[in-house]
Amino acid sequence: RILRTLRWRPALGGWTNKLGLPNPGIDHLARLSYDMPDVWASERIVSLHGFNASEWYELLDRVKGHGFLGYELNVSCPNVGHLSVPDDLFDRALTIMGPDRVIVKLPPVSYWETFELAFKSGVRKFHATNTLPAPAGGLSGKALMRVSLDVVKRIKDAHPEITVIGGGGITTPVDVVLYKKAGAEHFAVASVFLNPLRLLRRETLLAELAWAAGSQV
Repeated sequence: RILRTLRWRPALGGWTNKLGLPNPGIDHLARLSYDMPDVWASERIVSLHGFNASEWYELLDRVKGHGFLGYELNVSCPNVGHLSVPDDLFDRALTIMGPDRVIVKLPPVSYWETFELAFKSGVRKFHATNTLPAPAGGLSGKALMRVSLDVVKRIKDAHPEITVIGGGGITTPVDVVLYKKAGAEHFAVASVFLNPLRLLRRETLLAELAWAAGSQV
């Protein structure tokens, strides 16, 4: 699916994709977390997306008790059609998972309403941001980075006490430093590996980015 949908768009200055949600699903995750030792879960963040209220509730119930490092509520994917988020999603997630483990992934545009709703519910960890909606699919890369940096700065300036994962367009240690200056404490990395040659240097690149971050990538 990556090969079919991932495209470099020079006019947009970034990559577009229509991957949607290409993961094997909650049943696969449940099997892995059952078969693996506890440390497997404790080092990983689970990304959750439901298409309606009943799916959201089922996902929360299915992953509770597995001891994951974090539970990211993906309420902003531009490639899955209409987003249906129940009014009590954040409250329910905080009750089930605890405030230290719930992360809300924000959209890069029209994000403030989602941010305020989650914050008022008690969420204190945010991922900024998802890909930009575009006709050719979700837009990532440097074009997204400019927007994501602004989102990170705005939400962090408004509420310095929150924890922010910054992501979008990170390819060098300098990019990590920019996100760090904007207020991010942690960093999501994907763009750096869209170049297949960089995959050969994966460990070295991650070490360089982690050094710049002084934190977790």
